[in-house]
Amino acid sequence: MPAAASNVGGAALLARDVRIVLLLLNDARHRTFQRVFAVERNDVNLVTLVVLLVMAEQMQATSSRVRAGRGLTLAEDFMGFGIVREALCRVAGPDARDTPLLASLLAIAVIGATARSGLRSVHGSGHRADVAFHKRYGYLVDPGHWRQRRAQRREAAIIPR
Repeated sequence: MPAAASNVGGAALLARDVRIVLLLLNDARHRTFQRVFAVERNDVNLVTLVVLLVMAEQMQATSSRVRAGRGLTLAEDFMGFGIVREALCRVAGPDARDTPLLASLLAIAVIGATARSGLRSVHGSGHRADVAFHKRYGYLVDPGHWRQRRAQRREAAIIPR
């Protein structure tokens, strides 16, 4: 084994392999565009840009037609529900097929867990906001019980004299 080859690691070999694949793909793109569009090698990049723009325009037009088209049919809705049920049964195990309203039970469990963690974070963020507010503006906002305690301390300090 040559001395220079022993210092080559796996990452360097992977980078070289990726580079070689990209060079081969680029050469294949150049040859394909030269044959299909009959252009010179130095014009292939411009033709590639034009082809990509045309494809993007077509994809946008197709997606807008699909979105503006008809809604889902009843058969497609039932197929979707069946796929979701099968996925839930695979997650829950083999005995889950006998459970009535499995999807509803799992949905309630997921929503409940999410709501519980969400409520904890809401409470925690509210507390943090309250603490931050009183640290920053507490000297401006003086709740009544603080004023009352201060007045009581002043009276207690005045009376012994």
